[in-house]
Amino acid sequence: MAKYDLVVLGAGPGGYVAAIRAAQLGATCAVVEREFVGGTCLNWGCIPTKALIKSGRVAALARRASQFGVMTGEISVDYAVMAARKDKIVSMLRGGIEALFKARSVTLVRGTGKITSPGEVEVTRVDGSTDTLSCDNIIVATGSEPARPRVFEFDGEKILTSQDAVARTQVGKSVIIIGGGFIGCEYAALYANLGIEVTVVELLDNILATMDTDVIKEITRAFKKRKIKVRTGVKVEKLTREGDVAAAYLAGGEKLTADFALVSVGRRPVSEGLGL
Repeated sequence: MAKYDLVVLGAGPGGYVAAIRAAQLGATCAVVEREFVGGTCLNWGCIPTKALIKSGRVAALARRASQFGVMTGEISVDYAVMAARKDKIVSMLRGGIEALFKARSVTLVRGTGKITSPGEVEVTRVDGSTDTLSCDNIIVATGSEPARPRVFEFDGEKILTSQDAVARTQVGKSVIIIGGGFIGCEYAALYANLGIEVTVVELLDNILATMDTDVIKEITRAFKKRKIKVRTGVKVEKLTREGDVAAAYLAGGEKLTADFALVSVGRRPVSEGLGL
């Protein structure tokens, strides 16, 4: 049984920074991670979406190149190449975090951690084997994951969470985005820049409802300019796959269809199975 001053559950921005700082202060540390170091921000959120958005902005600018006196041929988008560029950036930054661990003698344990007593963490590896880590202190930094309402029939292909969306290597010609928060609006802007027909459906009276009114007005204006359809004050009662399309059934009986649907209705803590 390995013994540490500190065991951290989760290698996201909360966990890996805590472990590195503790190691700088002289503690022996282990970080338990079941997927990738860097957490949501690096692997499915901030970093990969910004990489994709950069590609989308280049595509949008290229379509307007003639306005700047630059003549081009017909513009096309290869989403697989965009995704490969995104993956390369993410992989490089993951390697940077692992290098920081190595430099500070932080042990990275790959598997799922469970607190079995105040001073013990059991780790289940992918192959089913288990290890027990003994420690004086535990930090829980397991982050969050996309909310998955049961009335929506997620399949990872036609009906997606934001985590599914960032992993795709191809997209269709139309999308329904359920939820007009910052994640939904971010993807709406990305897809519109790629020439995809976008419809955003939001339950509240405004998109970005928690933000300043000036921000809401500016983004709404920008969406209109990009021909992004925004439906506010509308409830989606059912979301399902019908053949090759995603179908959203709205309150009142209206039905919307698109090549795929992205659900971005918030996030929830990752806390199940931790033994808390």
